[in-house]
Amino acid sequence: MTRSIELKRAEEVDLIRKNEEPFIFLQQGKELLQQAVTCYSKATKEALTHSELASAHKNCAKALVTLSYNEYDQGKIVENIQVLYHFSRALNSGLLSSFPDQWLNSLQDEYVNCFRNSLKICEQFDFRPKVTYLVKIERVIVDECFKFRCLTEICDSFLKIIVPLFGKKEYESVLVYTQECSTFLTEADQVAVTRRDKILLSEMKKSNNALKIQASAILKMFKGEKR
Repeated sequence: MTRSIELKRAEEVDLIRKNEEPFIFLQQGKELLQQAVTCYSKATKEALTHSELASAHKNCAKALVTLSYNEYDQGKIVENIQVLYHFSRALNSGLLSSFPDQWLNSLQDEYVNCFRNSLKICEQFDFRPKVTYLVKIERVIVDECFKFRCLTEICDSFLKIIVPLFGKKEYESVLVYTQECSTFLTEADQVAVTRRDKILLSEMKKSNNALKIQASAILKMFKGEKR
């Protein structure tokens, strides 16, 4: 299939996406959207300019979002990892392209909404699945501000687990979790940009280190008593 045929096919599918009610899917429409995702994904690998790359990633993301409506309709939680992957790269390439500000602003709004929805999905998860999901998001996006948000959400989740464990005197578990949290705090430090980010990160580090030091000291004391 030539590039022009692929783009024409994708445009036809885009019309279907715009004219169909999001929660009412004919099987044919769903199949066409899946074909569009395949075409747009291929286009991201064949793009020759930043504009072509941004457009392909954006259209792939939008087709995936439309497909995900059907999953929600069935009561399933859809992980927006692929959508975020394409939106992130669409914006990254778009900023290097000749697209007008209006196009970029519209893309950024869609990206931000998708990111926020992903964080809302996380709220339904228990601790470990939530961390796993946030790590997946952080790994696929390229924007430092969103990476920082994911990493601090991860660290906050750890601290919410560590504090009750300390209260229950489960000090060995506290040490394990504080060590794991430290790894993510270090990663967050590498993408912190604003003064506000650095202040937030500093407070998290203080809390995590204080809990780690106290738990370590208590465990050493217990070991000394046993001798």
